[in-house]
Amino acid sequence: MDTYCIERGTLFDNQALSTLEYPNEHTIHCLVDVGSCTSSGFEVLADPASSGGLHCRAYVMDSAGTSTTIAAARAVGSCSTCTGAGSQVKGYRATIQGTVSGTGSPLPITVTAVLDESVGCGSSGNDIPAELNCKQGGLDKWYYAHGSLMLIGWGLLLPVGVILAKCLKHREGALWFQLHRGIQCFGLVLALAGWIIALDKFEVLDNTEGHDDSFDSNYSHAIMGCVTMAIGLLQPLNALIRPDAPEPGEDGTCLRSIWEVVHKGLGYVALILAVLTISVGTTLLPKIDDQERFQIAYGCIGGLLLITLILVLVDKYTYHAAPQGSDVDPNQEDGKQTDVELTGKVGTACVEPTPVA
Repeated sequence: MDTYCIERGTLFDNQALSTLEYPNEHTIHCLVDVGSCTSSGFEVLADPASSGGLHCRAYVMDSAGTSTTIAAARAVGSCSTCTGAGSQVKGYRATIQGTVSGTGSPLPITVTAVLDESVGCGSSGNDIPAELNCKQGGLDKWYYAHGSLMLIGWGLLLPVGVILAKCLKHREGALWFQLHRGIQCFGLVLALAGWIIALDKFEVLDNTEGHDDSFDSNYSHAIMGCVTMAIGLLQPLNALIRPDAPEPGEDGTCLRSIWEVVHKGLGYVALILAVLTISVGTTLLPKIDDQERFQIAYGCIGGLLLITLILVLVDKYTYHAAPQGSDVDPNQEDGKQTDVELTGKVGTACVEPTPVA
């Protein structure tokens, strides 16, 4: 069994099944075609002591042993990268020979041979460690952290920042710019934290040479995520070099026009990619219940974005700026007066005397 499916807690090719309960349902396609599985390394599982028990983790193979096992499985299996005329679809079993090369649970083993299951271990019998590791699903907390950070960052905050930049320019005092800058920076920080978790904890992009990643939605998700983050991280950098905005009544420079097209265009592309990446990501969580929870949460976020857009558009078409020349500054708090300089012509007035009775 590959370590990736063990740490998921469910089979990647059948998410309704617990990995250590149903390893016989694990397809050879998933075992040797999918980069997420092959790059994580392989482990040897022990048969359960009783019917219905867990197939606990006995040994973890070295990298050479994993490569040898992949080649052996491809020789007998039916899959995209299989090399023989084999017909086995799932439940790959083999006789593994090797020497224990360290301590821990599961025990590390240096594999010397990968033989057919029928060969067996001879008179020595199966050498199963006294201490077995029956834990699975170790990546759950990292999936939740990564998904939550990306959902809040790319799903909510960054789109809100774009909506405000697009639809709030009617407000005085460059309010849209202050909100846009603050929200985008905060959203990008959350997304960056989620990206770091993915790069550190998930081995999707590691050692995918020779694998059929066209079947690996994890790989597609990772590539789209990296492109989205690269664009997102470029946005504050190109904001630092933006040409000065034109004064009121002046035409913008050519450089300013080009910068605006590039900055806005990259922002819209990143948001579209984010929608696709998050949508795929919600289908990759190990447990189906968690997939549904994240999909419902993303749907609620979509509703919040729609409400935000409607409110901002209503404000745009109903808001009236204070008339020019008013002695109340719209940027000041209500009721506060601003100093107004009045100029006028000083003259004299003549009033006829009124008769006194």
